[in-house]
Amino acid sequence: MRALRLLLIAVAISLLGVVAAGTYIYYNLPRLVSQHAAALLADSGVTQVHIEQFAVERRGATLSGLGFVLDQPGMRLDARLDTLRLHYDFLDLLRGRVHALEVDAATLTVQATGQPAARSTASPLLYDMLPYRLAASLPVERVNVASLTARYLGASQPPVEITGKLSSGPAVASQWNIVQGDTVVALDLNSSRTQPLQGQLQVSWGNADVGQLQFALQPMHQRRWHWQISTALQHEPLLAWLRAGPLAAALAASGAALDSVSVAGASQAEATIVHSDDIVGLLSDGVPAAQALTVQANARHDLDALSYGELLWGVTGGAASSITLEQGRYALALTQLSLRGATRAAQLGLEGEAARWLGLPNSLPLEMTAASLRVAVHAAEPTTVAVSDLALSLGDARNSVQLQTPRLALTLATAETGGAPQATSLLAAQVDATLNARVRGQQVPQLQLALEQSGTVLPAAMRLQFKDAAGAVEGSLRGEGDVFSGTAQWELRLGSDNLADTVVTWLPLAQALQMTDQAVVVSKGGLLLHSVLRTEAFAAVDTTTKSTLSISGVDGSVGDYAFHGLEANVRWRGLTQLQTLAPARLLVARLDVALPITDIELAFEVPERAPVNSARIVINTAAAKMLGGKAYVPAGETWQVGATSNALTLKVEDWQLAQLVALQRGQDIQASGALTGDLPVLARSGRLMINAGFIAARPPGGSIRYSPTGSAGDMVAGNPELALALELLQNFSYDTLRSDVNLDETGNLALGLSIAGRNPDYAGGRAVTFNINLEQNIDPLLQSLQLSDKLIEGIERKRK
Repeated sequence: MRALRLLLIAVAISLLGVVAAGTYIYYNLPRLVSQHAAALLADSGVTQVHIEQFAVERRGATLSGLGFVLDQPGMRLDARLDTLRLHYDFLDLLRGRVHALEVDAATLTVQATGQPAARSTASPLLYDMLPYRLAASLPVERVNVASLTARYLGASQPPVEITGKLSSGPAVASQWNIVQGDTVVALDLNSSRTQPLQGQLQVSWGNADVGQLQFALQPMHQRRWHWQISTALQHEPLLAWLRAGPLAAALAASGAALDSVSVAGASQAEATIVHSDDIVGLLSDGVPAAQALTVQANARHDLDALSYGELLWGVTGGAASSITLEQGRYALALTQLSLRGATRAAQLGLEGEAARWLGLPNSLPLEMTAASLRVAVHAAEPTTVAVSDLALSLGDARNSVQLQTPRLALTLATAETGGAPQATSLLAAQVDATLNARVRGQQVPQLQLALEQSGTVLPAAMRLQFKDAAGAVEGSLRGEGDVFSGTAQWELRLGSDNLADTVVTWLPLAQALQMTDQAVVVSKGGLLLHSVLRTEAFAAVDTTTKSTLSISGVDGSVGDYAFHGLEANVRWRGLTQLQTLAPARLLVARLDVALPITDIELAFEVPERAPVNSARIVINTAAAKMLGGKAYVPAGETWQVGATSNALTLKVEDWQLAQLVALQRGQDIQASGALTGDLPVLARSGRLMINAGFIAARPPGGSIRYSPTGSAGDMVAGNPELALALELLQNFSYDTLRSDVNLDETGNLALGLSIAGRNPDYAGGRAVTFNINLEQNIDPLLQSLQLSDKLIEGIERKRK
């Protein structure tokens, strides 16, 4: 009995101990489990585990909350799960399987804490990473997370907020919103055995839709995968997103001037991508990824409005594009390219006067069309670019430039030294083109262009050859320049070995533009212009030049004036502001006007840099042989271009009176003697004037022999004074012959002629003086050279 009582007491004490232990464990189980779990997970980087109150039932368990902190190199994860419900069968639970896991809310915070750990070199297979496959590998048949919130705090980037929900079973369905700053990405993702992966992604910035993308993944034979992708992009919000979104820092570092760009339009694309199962690993290995991918994409781009500062605005148009990538070969093609817009005329760098002369409006239409543009890229071969049927035009019906090329070819290759590729790339370009232009409504002769470019991309060596359709003018432009900054040095050669054909080709344009109203004929001769240009930018005002113009062996005529042996050489610097580098020289062997003028020589210089329309010209030499003597302008005389008036003195030396009177055709006049004089010339308002000029015979004088014609005999009948004058001039020896010359602004030429001498056959050779004043509005050059003609007419009028 006593033994039974002791047993009962022992059982009671044991039950009391069990109840006490159960009660302790019941109330302290979360803390105990947390401590035990923390100890077990410490080696995995979990530093804290917190489990709140939970209830355990026969077919399930409920946790009020679960939280833990995971520390890994470069990051810390703080996770909290609220109200977890586990649904299970006891036997399945013993086998490590759970029917369902439900989570009301999950909150994750990831904090970047430094340099991340080195990436694993393992290459996971896409098949193993598919969501439905990952879900199947979990010990839970179904998972449902009603609300998930994640936050990533990077070291320098704005925080990333992710919200969404997730459910998985045989299939996985999830919805996510990813927010960083004003960028919102909405992602719907689904995965199942029959549809391994499909979804839709939509990006918005602010309140605007940037674009959307739909994708679907299907397996192929031999563990290859096929993606079907479609996308639509809105250009205006896309550009705004690029400016202020994830690429803002990169764009600022590259100096891309996107602030002055505005664009509106849309693009739609369809693409297929085929790759192997290990594509995830290959994407990080560069070239092998291209070998493993096959891509085919087609798109349509419609541009509603594009503007770029003052350079471009109102550009509309569109193009179709295709992209292919197969066995490491990448090809891009643009077809049906058509763009139309406008640019500011001021961007052409023309001075105001030139722009006014051309009659340019404030804006000029521009257009670009091309049948196709194709780019081919391969790692082991040079990159090639080919453009077919390219047409560029700028201007309106009055002033325009149009460039047409049936084919444009570019080759880009990486330079190598000792087998090692260098950062610098080599560029080769070949273009054959036709240039058509109109100036002030007149068609310019067509030019044929051939461009060759080689060297590095920045800078590039270029050679451009051009000639007109008739082959009369040929030229070349070669040098090295930066096509983006405009910094360059160029050498220009422009010439013609056959000026006869050049004049025939280009004179109609010059006449139509009112650059000359004279009939110009050239029978032979050549011309060469050589310039070295240095630019710091694209504007003409930033261009410095050194140029030489050579003209050789030119024969021809201008209007009624013929010339022979024209030679010229001019060296200067500047483009809009000119200064001669050496005295400019002009030689003409013979000039036929009313009389032949030979050995014409002109040497001048522009000592200070100045615009062409206001340059100061200093005359070093200005001389010509004529009438057996010469005429010249003394060295040091100046001519101010654009001034209201200019003055210089034309000096006459040793003009032979015999050659002067020979100009009087149809009259029998013989004379001797040499003339000299000064003709002060004043140019004002486009008129030439002579003030107090004179021509006089040099001592000891000379003679005049005049035999009147029959018509003169009729005139003297009944006029004894005229008869006497003509009789004296039949054998007259003069001591003095002088003519005062004045030409006013109205074109009125006044000649005061005085002749003193004697006729030995009359009155015993008594001295006689003639004073004759002639005045008429005549051409000063021709009429002064025909002095003898006016002399006779003056005498006849005087004696009537």
